[in-house]
Amino acid sequence: KRIVQAMECIRSQACSGLDVSDVQRVLGGARRTAELAFRRATGRSILAEIQSVRLEQLVHYLARTTIAIDDLPALCGYRTSWAMRKAFRKWAGVAPQVWRRKMQSGNPLTFMRKSAT
Repeated sequence: KRIVQAMECIRSQACSGLDVSDVQRVLGGARRTAELAFRRATGRSILAEIQSVRLEQLVHYLARTTIAIDDLPALCGYRTSWAMRKAFRKWAGVAPQVWRRKMQSGNPLTFMRKSAT
C-alpha cells in the first residue's frame, strides 16, 4: 500500500520540486529500508522514478508545445536549465532543442531510451 502511495506521490509531485526524501517519508521507516522496498517493488530506485516522470513531462512539452526551452525546467521539476539539459541529453543522446526541431519537422529521429537505474 505504501508503495502505491509513493508512486502516486511521485506521479503527482515530481514536477513540483519533489525529492527522494519526500518519497522516503511517505514510505516510512529508515531511508535505506524505504529505498530497498521501493526498488524491490518497482525495479528501480526512487530517484530513477522521479527522473522518469520529469523526463516524460519534458518530452511532452518539447513534442507538443512551443514553450521556450529555458522555461521548461520550472515546469518539469528541474532546479536548473543545466540539470534539465544534462538529463535530457543522457536520455536522448541529443540536446532538447535538436530533439524538438526533429520532432516538429515531421522527420523525427529514433531515440532509444537508456534504462534508468
